[in-house]
Amino acid sequence: MRKYFLILLTASTLLFGCYTASNLNIQNLSFLYNKQMGFSNTESLVWHKDANFSVVYYTLDLHDFLYERPTPFESPTAEFSVSYELYHSYESDIIIDSLTLFFSDSLYFHKKKRIMESFTIPVKYPENYLLKLIITDLNKKESTNVFVNIYKNNKYSSQNFLLQKSDDLPLFKKYFTENQSISIKLNDASVSSLFVRYYQRDFPIASPPFVMDYDDPFNYFADSVFTIDITAGETGELKFDKQGFYHIQIDTNRRAGLTLYHFYDDFPNLTSSLQILNPIRYLTTKKEFNKLSSVENIKIAVDSFWIENSGNPERARAQISRYYNRVRDANVYFTSYLEGWKSDRGIVYIIYGPPNIVYRSSDIETWIYGEEGNFLSIKFNFAKVINPFTDNDYLLTKSPTYKEGWYNAVANWRR
Repeated sequence: MRKYFLILLTASTLLFGCYTASNLNIQNLSFLYNKQMGFSNTESLVWHKDANFSVVYYTLDLHDFLYERPTPFESPTAEFSVSYELYHSYESDIIIDSLTLFFSDSLYFHKKKRIMESFTIPVKYPENYLLKLIITDLNKKESTNVFVNIYKNNKYSSQNFLLQKSDDLPLFKKYFTENQSISIKLNDASVSSLFVRYYQRDFPIASPPFVMDYDDPFNYFADSVFTIDITAGETGELKFDKQGFYHIQIDTNRRAGLTLYHFYDDFPNLTSSLQILNPIRYLTTKKEFNKLSSVENIKIAVDSFWIENSGNPERARAQISRYYNRVRDANVYFTSYLEGWKSDRGIVYIIYGPPNIVYRSSDIETWIYGEEGNFLSIKFNFAKVINPFTDNDYLLTKSPTYKEGWYNAVANWRR
């Protein structure tokens, strides 16, 4: 069975006050976008329980842990810890609170794949924070980190809402399927109605890094508007059947709120012919893509594209697997109001793969392919966009200098 075998409070503000650590914005965080490193399926979310405390929920995949027998007569057991360090931002070197929880688990051998746990942290309005989760496999003696932004600067933003599945457990993803039942829990029991703005938009895919284009301003005029009744801080069962996204607000005079997305039922996976076809646009000319799109059997056309460009079916299969795994990973990592593969970080990730170096601050991400300081390395800077629908929207700082390297990278996919 799973149990806490020790709860250890370390460097808590209640005992020792603040202490310093190295700034997070100078640490290489490339493991965040490389599923071969660390714990691949960790999920987390924050709900502001009240003015002084917030709850952090997280899930762990038990397959990530090493199970060993303490003695030949005992069941295989995983030993692991979950710690947190609370900062004001990536730029801060002051840890303002921390905690370590230790776990022992043998449920893996009873076919339980995931566990969900939570803890409460002392954070107050109106401040923002950064939470660093440290997950350690004590048998492997390996750790990985997860970073969670805590936005408590107002009482209207998404973390004031708790999205729940039909079993009342938290829903970690903001995207859902057509027939999925959800409910919303709010930390303000005095609210009687939530206002919903529905948007159906067809967003273009990202352009190459050297193309100096500019997006049109977003039209905030909703396709439809409706309300949801909420009683004592909880809604009833909800279903949103239309594809698009739904912005749920407490106060319509503000842009902040909770945004839910409905892309298609199998998202982030790629299961239809069109879902497989569209990402090929990053590798083709406009003429080539239009020709592929006009073929009656798109699946055969896509297979032919890969075989013709790879030289033989065996290499084509390897290329297909590698390319579409990256497309799916881009959906997992970079999805916001549009599918992750369509984003600026998505296109770079798909073509170049996971970056060797990632630096992150409060308003920018820097990716480096190659060694830092090597003039042959490629550096991409992505600026964070203030967006009421998501905190995962970044725009690439584009440059004509990327053109030659881009065409070489695309050519590598086509030979």
